Amino acid sequence: MTDLFETVRDLKTKAKNRRDLGRYQKGIEILGKAISLLTQELNANKALECKSKIASELSDCHGLTGGIYRRWGLASANEQERGERLIESIKAYDKGYEFESKEKYGIDDSYNLLNRLLGRILFEPSYLTDSATASISEGVEPLSLPQKLAEAEQVIQQQLKVTRRGDIWAMADLALVKLLLDRADPRSAYADFNSESPPGYAYESVLSVLRPLVELDLPCAAKLQEAIRQLEVYAG
Repeated sequence: MTDLFETVRDLKTKAKNRRDLGRYQKGIEILGKAISLLTQELNANKALECKSKIASELSDCHGLTGGIYRRWGLASANEQERGERLIESIKAYDKGYEFESKEKYGIDDSYNLLNRLLGRILFEPSYLTDSATASISEGVEPLSLPQKLAEAEQVIQQQLKVTRRGDIWAMADLALVKLLLDRADPRSAYADFNSESPPGYAYESVLSVLRPLVELDLPCAAKLQEAIRQLEVYAG
């Protein structure tokens, strides 16, 4: 089992390296190998403790796949290709969320929970404020984004109270949800995150999520832009 997790860790590192080089398809293929190994083990292993750890890795690998597809789509100058890659990104985050959201696995995270919603906003910005259930494509679960963002806010708030106290990633996720729902100004939204004096890579990760959103025609665009400005100052 230890060998499996070491292999998966190495595969994830290789996939991230390919992603950073712009070799998106290769990164996705490498993650596919990790997902295949983990899925085989999840189906074969009966111990719940082991299943929980395997499920956590599967959640992360699907999320990383979603991230690569999203970066690939946003980097595309072709509108059709952009849409296709964003749809694949949403599907991958949705798969990650299937593991992340199952109580039996005990995964306390909001990685896929939030990113599956952000992917839908990037695909069609109007979905942010449309209370109707949005249908994107075959194989993609239709969701009401205002409702799901409100639910995500409650989930992350609860995690911060119980299992993720002091977790800067949870703080950043909650801040973004509040901005998207227009429930906070940028300074107060990111106050807890900034108070933890996060490392530079954490700021860059948060900014990398905000920057594509600010380019969209969203009601909260001005707040997102101000959040970027403030976080850049904190990041130095």
